[in-house]
Amino acid sequence: MVQLNKNKKNKRAGGNKKMLLAVSLIWLFAILLNLMLLIYFCIGTTAFNNRPPGTEWGYYFTFIGFPTAFLIAVSILCLVMGWIPRIIPTQIILVIIIGVITFFVIYIAPLPIEKEGWLTEKVRTLSYMQTTEDGKYEYTLELINTFQKDGYARLYVKDVVTDEEKRIPLHTKRKKITIRGFAHGEENAWSHLIVSETSASVYVLTITEWLSIENEQYEINITEGTARRIE
Repeated sequence: MVQLNKNKKNKRAGGNKKMLLAVSLIWLFAILLNLMLLIYFCIGTTAFNNRPPGTEWGYYFTFIGFPTAFLIAVSILCLVMGWIPRIIPTQIILVIIIGVITFFVIYIAPLPIEKEGWLTEKVRTLSYMQTTEDGKYEYTLELINTFQKDGYARLYVKDVVTDEEKRIPLHTKRKKITIRGFAHGEENAWSHLIVSETSASVYVLTITEWLSIENEQYEINITEGTARRIE
């Protein structure tokens, strides 16, 4: 009888150890997942520190980011100190709580993140195409990731005859380009492209006052797809 009781106790102890190990692994996985989501949240809302956080960032960080960081710190402390419930029903409740918290973080963390300007380029352009004076090309100025530190401008050119398209980056003086107004006609366009007086194959691009890089000029070689800023 005594031997049977010992066997039962040993089985319970063995089962409890397996349960403790399972809870510890689940908890550790949840910590790593939540930590990755928190990093994704912080990086995504600032596009690798290229833009200020959006207006919703403070709200989401207060109710999601900060509590998640606190729970991660407490969880790591509990695992390191071995503060894990020994009673199986309590362990099950703990696993459920961890699962619910992780689910909400997975669902909510991506909400305030604007993927444009970070995972994909955010392109702004005019609602119409301009045409060069010689009628050879249609063109427009494309602004990439405006209002961000990694923003830049490029010239989109389309050959009227062959429909060949080219995008020529412009090396502007300012990295952060802002829009002062949206153009609705040729008289208030963002840029003007005219044939150079020195060569028929070279064009001169002038930026207008509607952008923060106003009055910058570039020599554009459409054939080679290059731009040189005129000092």
